[in-house]
Amino acid sequence: MKKIVAFMISLAMIVLCLSGCGRGKYADSKYLGTWTAKSAEAAGVEIALDTLFESFSITLDKSGEATLDINGEKHTGTWEETEQGFSVDGELTFTVDGSAATVDYEGINLTFRQ
Repeated sequence: MKKIVAFMISLAMIVLCLSGCGRGKYADSKYLGTWTAKSAEAAGVEIALDTLFESFSITLDKSGEATLDINGEKHTGTWEETEQGFSVDGELTFTVDGSAATVDYEGINLTFRQ
């Protein structure tokens, strides 16, 4: 009888793990992956992105962790989905339209693409 109970508990744990373990908070989010800055604009004027940054990207993980890579310097934080896109650390709010995500970063409108 003990072997049957032990087997049933083990089976239940395997089923629970397969159905939920490793999926992460945002495992099914359409925003997962790396978004890379592609263009910049301020006061209606296009700015050459390479005059602002060597590189600027943000990676959204299924666990809710975000990694910003600005000119090779990495910063980690958290992200969450919003009604119009996603937010990083509650400070950078991205509006997603199709494959583009825009954010106001220090008065400059940046457009990111996956």
